[in-house]
Amino acid sequence: MRTHEVIARSAKKPLWLWAQIFSQALLLIFWANKLREGDDGAAIVMTVLLSIVVILSVAAVFGFQRVELVLTDDAVLLRRRWHPITVARADIRAVRGDIPGRPSWSASLIVQLDAGQIVTLPTFGQTGATLVPTLQEWAGVGETPTVR
Repeated sequence: MRTHEVIARSAKKPLWLWAQIFSQALLLIFWANKLREGDDGAAIVMTVLLSIVVILSVAAVFGFQRVELVLTDDAVLLRRRWHPITVARADIRAVRGDIPGRPSWSASLIVQLDAGQIVTLPTFGQTGATLVPTLQEWAGVGETPTVR
């Protein structure tokens, strides 16, 4: 059987985030130089605003996290930096998309566990039509809860 299989992952960090930081930093340097030269009016406002934009852009780049949906022999893992989720295979009672009966329309996966708990997992831009059957086959369940 599989020991570790990545069935879905989020997209890589977009390159335009780096281009945004670079262009905003150039604008910040330009306006900071204008401020240094004594042009007080717009230079103060632009320097402050661009400083905030550069800080937010850097936070977006370093805060961007890659997420993976991984199947192991005994659990499904949502691996991410903050709040990873592990669901034991034995606890899964049903797997479906967020639109019942229409996995191809679904934007997220609904995993129903023992005691009626529900875990919602992202589809990472794929349709539920590919991920729902894979998880159902792996867990040995269908769309409706089963008793084991």
